[in-house]
Amino acid sequence: MKFKVEIEDFYLDREEDIEPSLKQFVINSVVQTINKQIEKRIEDTINLQVKQLIEKHLTLQIQKQVLDFVINGKVKGRYTSNKEISIEQYIKEDFEHNSGYSSPHEKIAELAKTFGDELKRRYDLLFASQIVAKLNTNGLLKEDVAKMLIETIESKK
Repeated sequence: MKFKVEIEDFYLDREEDIEPSLKQFVINSVVQTINKQIEKRIEDTINLQVKQLIEKHLTLQIQKQVLDFVINGKVKGRYTSNKEISIEQYIKEDFEHNSGYSSPHEKIAELAKTFGDELKRRYDLLFASQIVAKLNTNGLLKEDVAKMLIETIESKK
């Protein structure tokens, strides 16, 4: 194997010192390249660590400030003529106030009714399917009857 090297950017004082000078030049170039790569990795690692530390510290500080505000903070009341009241009192008044547009009581009742209806529908379906399964295991059902019941249940959905 033979390598051919053209030397353009390489400067020598004397012609007889080409081999050691060339070796030193190559070594210096490689070391410089490795140093740049290591420097970049170190910089990236430091940036990542500092970013994580700052985010953690800021999160803790924000949580502390929000908790302190909720416990001790005061806000303006619902109307401009109201004085400043605590956050707890404001939330309590908001739940007790019924403006007709965004009543929490109505919203909670609506969600509870929807949830109850869904549970009732699920229970009815489960109960019916258990009865059909028991009748089938006892040999009291024909195959076509089970299929007709399933089709009837699915059509009511």
